[in-house]
Amino acid sequence: MAAAAPTPKQCSLTWNEVVEYTFLSDFDILRNPTGNADLQEIQRAKEEIRWLNIEIRQLVTYIHDEEIFLLQKEAEIAQTDPHLAYFIRKYCNRRGHSDGNHMARLHAMEKKLGSQFTGTFMLGVR
Repeated sequence: MAAAAPTPKQCSLTWNEVVEYTFLSDFDILRNPTGNADLQEIQRAKEEIRWLNIEIRQLVTYIHDEEIFLLQKEAEIAQTDPHLAYFIRKYCNRRGHSDGNHMARLHAMEKKLGSQFTGTFMLGVR
């Protein structure tokens, strides 16, 4: 006849002990330098996206305001100096082409990123 194998006594945990162990394991994650560096990198990336969204709105606002300003100045100066108004028009056309390229790139980026794009093309406060 074989002897019965002894069964070890099992410890039971209380809810407070489980919560305490979970709380302590959080500190192990924070102490891990690799995990901490990764967390900081993610935080910096989110911060950079926030600043880029601000800069996109500033650029869109500047492009809009500059075009209106140049067109107003051209109309104003055309009365007294049509030659200067002509050069303002040429400058405005050149800037418009460049600004159009910038806007096309921004819209392409928005299309490529889809719902991940968090910027806006609405005009900002002047």
